[in-house]
Amino acid sequence: MQLVTDDSALRDVCAQLGLHTVLAVDTEFLRERTYYAQLGLIQIASEDLACAIDPLALNNLDPLKDLMFNPAITKVMHAGSQDMEIFYDLWGELPAPVQDTQLMGALLGLGEQISYSNLIHSILDVQLEKDQTRTDWTQRPLTNKQIDYAIHDVYYLIRAYPVLQQRLSDLGRANWLDEDFAALSDNARYEVDADNAWKRVKGIQKLSGPKLAIVKVIARWREQEAISRNKPRRHILSDEAIVALAQMAPVSVNQLQSRREFSDHIIKRLGHRLIELAEEGRALPESAWPVLNKKQRLSPNQEAITDALAAIVKVCANRDSISVNSLCSRKSLEKLVRGDRDLMVLQGWRKASCGHYLLEFIEGTSSITVMDEKLTLEV
Repeated sequence: MQLVTDDSALRDVCAQLGLHTVLAVDTEFLRERTYYAQLGLIQIASEDLACAIDPLALNNLDPLKDLMFNPAITKVMHAGSQDMEIFYDLWGELPAPVQDTQLMGALLGLGEQISYSNLIHSILDVQLEKDQTRTDWTQRPLTNKQIDYAIHDVYYLIRAYPVLQQRLSDLGRANWLDEDFAALSDNARYEVDADNAWKRVKGIQKLSGPKLAIVKVIARWREQEAISRNKPRRHILSDEAIVALAQMAPVSVNQLQSRREFSDHIIKRLGHRLIELAEEGRALPESAWPVLNKKQRLSPNQEAITDALAAIVKVCANRDSISVNSLCSRKSLEKLVRGDRDLMVLQGWRKASCGHYLLEFIEGTSSITVMDEKLTLEV
């Protein structure tokens, strides 16, 4: 195990790692004070080499990029969405192919979102230390204990991966996650869409029409500001302040002083700009007003059908030793009852395990019965 802190060592270690077809990959980062995650370490392991690469000490990460984008090498991560987001921010594109051991664990019935430490304990019977979880990975120098902690993540991951693979193969599920894995390398998953930033603002459920238009304009501005200044959204303007602006639709800075969401500092720094943005939102034509997809209540009959579908999901989950939510959530079943067919449960391995039974039940070609005190699917 080693720490890589110079360009020559990076070239050497990437050449060694490039001889393998499977690598375990992890990152350590900090994002409490910035919009983009601050990358602190990149850990990579093969069967015979585990290292931590210090991006803060290196001038050229091209050998690492070549390694990560080598299509002949499978990159294995655990709960890798944030790691992939970091690589997307770093290089503007995503490594592939990628596989995720958290998804593999869910398919083996180990839990819908099993933690890395629990996965390693379950698969390898190793209890990992957790004393460095609050480390600031951007501070230097790092201690030997911090480096060992970081490298151990990939050291054990590369050893757990073939065990997970074999268990999935033994169950006939070796290819069930192909679509899920491919989705991890979809650029659209990580691209910033400032025009739709309003959808992530909390507390907008009761707003509509021109009030939502104000939210849309201000949320878009906040997203752009956060990106350009590399600051968390909340450091630019809070969700509560955006909702207050939408409710008030203020026309003067003085109106802001009556609301606790606006400190004197915010009013002094942003007051006039916020009034301009509120006016811009009010001026949007009705055709440009955002619309919330408000949840419609199911009829009693639809509720009963949803309950029956939920029972089918549980039967399939128990049969395949998979968590219920890994197969299909209650919300997805409600969408299915309303006629939506663009659902994950009707795609890939979920359709093979459960989705086709749900469709057959809705179409009246299958049923559920009780046999020997157990729910049974009849096709």
